[in-house]
Amino acid sequence: MPIKVGMIACAGLALTALGLAAALNAGFLGILVLYIAMSLAYSLKLKRMRWIDITTLAALYTLRVIAGAAAGRSMSRSTC
Repeated sequence: MPIKVGMIACAGLALTALGLAAALNAGFLGILVLYIAMSLAYSLKLKRMRWIDITTLAALYTLRVIAGAAAGRSMSRSTC
């Protein structure tokens, strides 16, 4: 896949994810924005710093767990 096509696909998928997160709830959207920013920072710079690398990976994993809880909470409210 050409880099240009990958970049366009990445932007489109990120916008779709943000739109779906906004439709779900504000808490989930905030977590997703933080996760995207941390992932980008990790990919561009943080993975080259040993202890920051480990801490960032742990934080990203924790954010995924928190995001799952936020999404689950939102889904349980919408079905009641």
